Amino acid sequence: MMTMNIEPRGSSFAIADPAVIGGTRLDGRVSPVLITNIDKRRLVHLLELGRHVDDTAVALLRRKVKQAHVVAAATIPPTVVTMNSRVLCRNLVTRAERELTLVYPWSCARERGHVSVLSRAGIDLLSAMPGDRLPRFEMAPWHVIEVVYQPEAEGDYHL
Repeated sequence: MMTMNIEPRGSSFAIADPAVIGGTRLDGRVSPVLITNIDKRRLVHLLELGRHVDDTAVALLRRKVKQAHVVAAATIPPTVVTMNSRVLCRNLVTRAERELTLVYPWSCARERGHVSVLSRAGIDLLSAMPGDRLPRFEMAPWHVIEVVYQPEAEGDYHL
């Protein structure tokens, strides 16, 4: 498992919003934002389409993608949430567990556990790793327990 410690930068936005610089881990450290070159290309295209409901979420996603460390799809660690990854999450208050899939807005089916990357919860989920908190998911904070399926780890680069 890749571990990187990233110190908060001088930007007040970066410090105030971990979705921009990475997920906040349960131990207080910040995970780096890693996205694949394929996801970056698709996310930039999505943002250029211009048909969005939540302008704040669009701005957060745009900033996250812009500041991310881009890596080749074949080299991203299997513990990083990429597009179409399935993850097991736990509610930090009730201890309930739930499997979620990070998807593009046109594929989102909430009843199947899908989370749109254009939602604030989806932005938190993008690039998350086990141990990262998801502060904007539902009414209580959740955290990632495990990446159950990551397309790149299985060689599924077409997803």
